[in-house]
Formats: sequence, C-alpha cells, structure tokens
Amino acid sequence: MPTQHGRRLAALALACLLVLLLGACDSQKGEKGPGEGRRQAPAERSGAAPPSQAAGCRGCHAVDLDAAHDFACTRCHGGVDGVADGERAHQGLEPQPAAPAKMAETCGGCHQAEVRDLRQAAHYTLADEINGVRAVFGLAPVAGATALPEPAGTTLAELGMDMLRRRCLRCHLWSAGDGYRQTRRGVGCAACHLAFADGEMRSHRFQKPDDGFCLHCHYGNFVGADYYGRFERDYNLEYRAPLQPDGYSRRDYGVEYHQLQADVHARAGMGCLDCHEGRTLMGAPPSSTLSCRGCHDPEAAPPAAVEEGPLGRVLRLRAGRRLPVPLMANPVHARYGDRVACAVCHAQWGFADQELHLLRLDVLDFEPWEDLSVQGSAEVEYQIDSVLYGEAEFDFPWMSDGLTGEGKLGLWLLGYRQRRWEGLMRCRDQAGVLRVCRSLLDLRLSWVDAEGEVRFDSVAPPAARRLIPYTPHTIGKAGAFFSLRLDETP
Repeated sequence: MPTQHGRRLAALALACLLVLLLGACDSQKGEKGPGEGRRQAPAERSGAAPPSQAAGCRGCHAVDLDAAHDFACTRCHGGVDGVADGERAHQGLEPQPAAPAKMAETCGGCHQAEVRDLRQAAHYTLADEINGVRAVFGLAPVAGATALPEPAGTTLAELGMDMLRRRCLRCHLWSAGDGYRQTRRGVGCAACHLAFADGEMRSHRFQKPDDGFCLHCHYGNFVGADYYGRFERDYNLEYRAPLQPDGYSRRDYGVEYHQLQADVHARAGMGCLDCHEGRTLMGAPPSSTLSCRGCHDPEAAPPAAVEEGPLGRVLRLRAGRRLPVPLMANPVHARYGDRVACAVCHAQWGFADQELHLLRLDVLDFEPWEDLSVQGSAEVEYQIDSVLYGEAEFDFPWMSDGLTGEGKLGLWLLGYRQRRWEGLMRCRDQAGVLRVCRSLLDLRLSWVDAEGEVRFDSVAPPAARRLIPYTPHTIGKAGAFFSLRLDETP
C-alpha cells in the first residue's frame, strides 16, 4: 500500500503534469510563502524608489502621509530626525506607536475620546468571545483579554485556556495577524486605519476602513466572510484546489474557500459600516442603529440613515449612493412577529461545522497529520512541513501565546467531524426566539504530552454547547419552503 507521503507526492506530481500540458506551468523561483505551503523570505517592496541621500527620516523612508498626519515622524515613532546615520536616527525608535500599550500617548494626544472609548469596545476586550469559551469550561467571566490569566495547570479547564490563548486569540488589536497574504494588518489603531495588502502595509495614509480591513480579521468560517459568500474548505489534502501554475493552491486567508452566494446587501453595494456604525465599533454609544425591522417594517420608525420618499423608503450609504428599501408585505411576518429571527427564513446558507476537535501535541510526531497539514495557521504549518520535509529542525513543537507572543511547548492542531453549509441549524436563544445557530463551542480536546502519554482523548468540556445562536450574513429572499425551518433542529 502507498504511504501518505507517497500519495501526496503523486497527487502533486499529477497536478503539475496537468498544468504543464495546458501550457501554464510558468516556473517561479524562490521559496513558497505560507499561503502557498512554504515559508518565504521577506520580499523587497516592488516599485519602491531608491532611498534618497538626504538626512532625516524621509531621506531614507519614502512615506505617503495624509494631510492630518503630515508632521514629523518622530512625533509618533520617536527616534532622532535630521541625521543621516541610521543607527543614531533609530535610537529610541517605536516601530508600532499605534499599539494598545502606546496608543494613549501617541494617537490619544489628538484622539483622546476615541482611545478612551476603544478600551471598552468589543474589538478591544474580546470579552464575549473569551467568556463564551470560559463558560463551557465552567470558569468565571473576566473583563477581557487584558484580564485573562495565563494557564498554570494540567486540568481540562487549564488546557482549554491554553487552547484559547494560543489557537484562538489571533484576531485582536495586539496582534499583527497570521502569516498569509490577506491576514496581516497593523496593531492597535493601525489595524483599522492603515491599509495592508499582500502581507505588508501599502500606505501610511490614515483612512476610514473599508470592507477589506474587516476581512483581515473576519475570515474563515466566521461572520464577515459569509457576507461575501465565502465558506472555508476542509483541511484534508484533497480539498487543495484550485491549483496555481507552481502546483500549490493560493491561500490568501490561510485556507481556500468555496465561493457561495453573497449576501443581498453586499450585492447591492452595502459595506460593513453601512450597518455597523464606526463609532459603535469603537465603543461609543450608537447614534443610530440599523436593524432588519427598522429598515423593512412599514410600522417601525426608520433609522436616521433611511429616508421616507415619495416612492418609498431610501437608504443613504456612506459612499453617497441611495438604495430603495423593500418593505415587508407577506402576512407571515405578522403571524410570527418577534418569535422568529429574520435570518431563520432569509439566510441562504450558514456555518454548519460540527464538532471542533483540538489536539495539543507536545512531541514531534507529525506524520499522521501529513494530509491535514493545512491548518489555517502559518506557525503550525511551517513546523509540520519543516519536520516532514527537512527544511528546519526543532527540539520540540511550540506555538506562540496570542496575547504575549511568547513561544510555549505544544502545537495545537484542529479538525472537524464534518463541514457543511446547507441545512441551517436552529435553536432558541435565552429570550425564547428561534434563531439560526452553529456548533462553534461543541469542543473536543485531546493532549499528548512530551513523554508521548495521552493525557486527554477527545474530551468534551463540562458545559459544551452543541448549538449557540448567531446571525448569518447570507441574507436573501425567503425560499418557497421557509416553513420547514420554523422549528428547532433536533
């Protein structure tokens, strides 16, 4: 019987042969990047002008600044301006002045209220996500990421907190993102206000974020990616498609995705901030809140962004366009009222992944994972590929703490019992409302320690939740069989 390694090489060889026959195998030199299955040395910025010989920051660094921030670089970055010697110029340099630990003294000098409010915002604290995971392990809630204690034991709950810090908490304002083309971003204020693409900062012009900024974090099978019809592929080797001329699939967001139907609002040209007000995302009280009923219910008072016109309601978009707003007319809306969430009938598809299995591996035994080496984590993938194919040597597997950046023993691997988008799952929330649900916290944890001993084997946390409510961003017209959704998933 062929080995897993042999099957993989055969599959890649066949793929390259097919591409060659099509005349599209244009050889590319250099190592492959994380999104292509290999690590890549830092690339030079293409098209960059040669450094000037003039003294000072801008004599060496060509930067494009917006008018509001066109002042001395040292005002935010520190260092010494006006000198030609690089070593002296970089004395006291702060490379990330917008980071959470620095933003009060840099950004806060002009934007004091915004920095103050941001510290209470969901994007800063991550309290909902953190406490959702803590609850299934029977742990008390915390104020947010900065109050999350480091795990210091070998119980199932401590193992769960290690998993939370090292495998889950990668999308937050302290992190510059994962090592793929479209998941790198700034930290702190820069995460949402400086443009990144293809793994590097594209401009130093501070700007209001567009949807591309949001997708640097809201990718994979999480709300945000679904708005654009993206459903992440499975991790198994056979799902690596479509292949590129070099024989690797393009993985800008860590794992390829199926392109499904985008949300009707996305197809109409609405962006994230047309519904999710920027000031609210930054922790300030909302000035106006858009909702399904607020826009579409003729009996509801419309929000500020919706105008009553001679031909009906019109929504003003941030970009200046105006969209007609269709109103609810089917009598079924009155029959079910607030007892059924709008998405139960109107979501076109949803995230129906089931049973998230997570294994912490403290030994370098990666061969069984060869066909599952795509993990949506560049750090994990680099170690698996390096050990299997001899690109680098490690004494033990390690993974960084998502909050401190400290490397620690053990590598977290994950997989699913199955991944589906059809057949929306439904449950009732705490208010008894029927909602679309997903099994995000239906966890199974395993641990193989440094001695090769299995400490835990597919153990569910004490309060693991099979289904939790969420709001899919895949809205469209209700289908002819919407009535089949008006009960809970068995």
